[in-house]
Amino acid sequence: MALNHFIVLFLLGFVHFSLGKECVGCSKNIDITDQAVHDYLSKKLHELKDVIPKGTINDKELELVRIKNGQEQVVAGIQYSYQFEAKGINTKQMYNCNLTVLRQPWLVSEKVTKYSCNLLVLNGNRRLLPGADIILDVHTNKELEELKSFIGQEVGKAQHSEYVMTIIQYLKATKQIVEGLIIKTSVEVGITNCHLNATPTNNDCQHKLQGHQVCEVQVWLKPWMKFKEVINVQCQPLQPLLKMCPGCPIEKDPNSPLIKQSLGKTLNKHNKEVQASQKLTLVKINKATSQIINGVKLTINFDAQDVKSNNYVCDAIIVLPPSDSDELSVKNFNCTPAN
Repeated sequence: MALNHFIVLFLLGFVHFSLGKECVGCSKNIDITDQAVHDYLSKKLHELKDVIPKGTINDKELELVRIKNGQEQVVAGIQYSYQFEAKGINTKQMYNCNLTVLRQPWLVSEKVTKYSCNLLVLNGNRRLLPGADIILDVHTNKELEELKSFIGQEVGKAQHSEYVMTIIQYLKATKQIVEGLIIKTSVEVGITNCHLNATPTNNDCQHKLQGHQVCEVQVWLKPWMKFKEVINVQCQPLQPLLKMCPGCPIEKDPNSPLIKQSLGKTLNKHNKEVQASQKLTLVKINKATSQIINGVKLTINFDAQDVKSNNYVCDAIIVLPPSDSDELSVKNFNCTPAN
């Protein structure tokens, strides 16, 4: 009997020592963006396929849609609580669900202590709440950057283009949380000289200076399923949009292919006409605007450096012709030494 007491006390001491570094009873947030968390919860829902959660409509197995919140708490073991949205495999109904799992590693035990759901109100195939549009920064958002190539390809398909189409710049973008994410964006797209059947690298493709379009695009994402689909594309030529304000300067993305290519050709032209000591290399484009005249007028402010590493601040005014067959013309090219 004394030996049994000793073993019990020893085990309790071991558990206390193992958990002593944790805040017993305190909750800690789980990183719900971690793919391992999504994988675990998806697997757990599959294991519970024969359990009908309270609040569902005869849906035994649920498919994980998104995790809304997750916490872990040290109790008599470690308790994991998840709040998530799921879809019934049989009924396709959407639910808000709660699942709590108690793990006791020293007993190799994992027990579900709570599993319940509430029906979500739907509008068509998408839920109503939450669903507010969230504005994205088109210059820094990583999701948008990763979607550039994909959106360009899908716009090309929608336009039945024989040539590769790419995004020149994002104009605006929002995201909406639905069954996954809906990203709505306005993009300026351009056509390149690369045929779809060819296999060039991105650096081999040059944008044509004309024929740009502005497209309204919606992309549906389910990151946990590695799913993405363009569900809407509507495009119109850029030129009529610019003519809505004839002669008005419009700010352009300094890093857009149109600006880079136009300035690159201008610098090449400048360097051919000057002595070797006066040749310039582009350091950085600071600002750019476009303006509709007889063609497109680009005003570009940029930093440059000569062969002796002297720094300059430069301004160039470039006019792009209405037709691809004509050459661009440089109306002004002026550089001053940087302070």
